[in-house]
Amino acid sequence: MTSDVAPDLTTSVTPVALPADRTFFWALVALAAATAALAVGLHLRSGAGDREALAAVSTEQLAVRAGAGRDAQALQQLRYRAQGGAAQAQQALGSVLASTEGADRAEALQWLQAAQQQGDAQASYLLGRLRLQSGAQHDEAQAARDFERAAAAGHAGAALQRGLMARRAQEPAAAARWLAQAAQAHDPQALFLLANAAREGNGVPRDEARALALYREAAALEYPPAHQALAMAYERGELGLARDSDQAREALAEVAHSLKHPPVER
Repeated sequence: MTSDVAPDLTTSVTPVALPADRTFFWALVALAAATAALAVGLHLRSGAGDREALAAVSTEQLAVRAGAGRDAQALQQLRYRAQGGAAQAQQALGSVLASTEGADRAEALQWLQAAQQQGDAQASYLLGRLRLQSGAQHDEAQAARDFERAAAAGHAGAALQRGLMARRAQEPAAAARWLAQAAQAHDPQALFLLANAAREGNGVPRDEARALALYREAAALEYPPAHQALAMAYERGELGLARDSDQAREALAEVAHSLKHPPVER
């Protein structure tokens, strides 16, 4: 038969015994607490040290580290500098945001505009590139103005892009003017396109000697299409050159070499 009387739990549970030496027990507790506090302190000091180290890093290096979302602390430091009004940091932050997948393109535009207002030519160039992309920021007319603003400050890449826009708009004379500016800064693509214009008399007077000189300058900068143009000229005896199969083969061999060492995009 089951009993209705509740068991006496006070007599059925064995109490946990504390160490005989209570002083030793509390010393262990204090040691554990001190160890935990030390770990937290080291973590905080490590974070502070990282922030101090980042503060000494150049803006250009921060942009490299923050690119593609690889370093959140570098991006935070870059944003801090941009918020402080540094044009280079604003331009760098805008560039990072514009090139990072999933980032806010509208915010990128805002930072680049802030840098542009302070006269940053690279920011104007990047704004132009951003506005040529599809999406809410697409605005070819404003992109042209951005490139012109950067080109006026001596940005060769912007002059090249403005020239390419003029070519697409079937404005050969304007294209030649912008390409000539970029060519003066030894941009290989601009040199090549200007050579084509001089060869064909498209937007500039027809001048084969000038075209040949421009092709050679672009080839010296390891621009593959320029080597190809020279190879064809030697093979066919064009641009005032005598036919020379050996020179043609040598120029074609340079194409493969140039493809291994493409010029850096501005």
